[in-house]
Amino acid sequence: MSGDSFPGQLPSVPLDPLDAADPRQLGEYRLLGRLGVGGMGVAYLADGPQGWAVVKSMWPQMRADRAFRTRLARELDAMRKAQSPRVARVLHEEINGADPWFAMEFVPGSTLKRRLEESGPLQPRELQDFAGQLATALSAVAS
Repeated sequence: MSGDSFPGQLPSVPLDPLDAADPRQLGEYRLLGRLGVGGMGVAYLADGPQGWAVVKSMWPQMRADRAFRTRLARELDAMRKAQSPRVARVLHEEINGADPWFAMEFVPGSTLKRRLEESGPLQPRELQDFAGQLATALSAVAS
């Protein structure tokens, strides 16, 4: 690992191995495995200059879509401007090249999907806490 701020083993998160077509490195970020896939592309756990990071690489069909790139730039700008512990920091972006990607702060913890699969629906108090934290994050991004 390149950063000294996160000594020790990999974070305890579900991590799929890299596919043969996956890059092994993007910029200064060494990709360690897949965290998940979505509509925009693939999210990887990476080791970077500041420690663990999430690196998101875009699907080929998204790369050619100018409207998508414009929207992505706006979203990253909003994330960068947000001053909230509820919004992951953007660490690096390369969205204007042939293979757009960006790196953001890795926040340890479970996903909402996993929590729901393991324990069922949120209880009223949990739902209230979740909604409040989500509203705080959305307000910071929208400001």
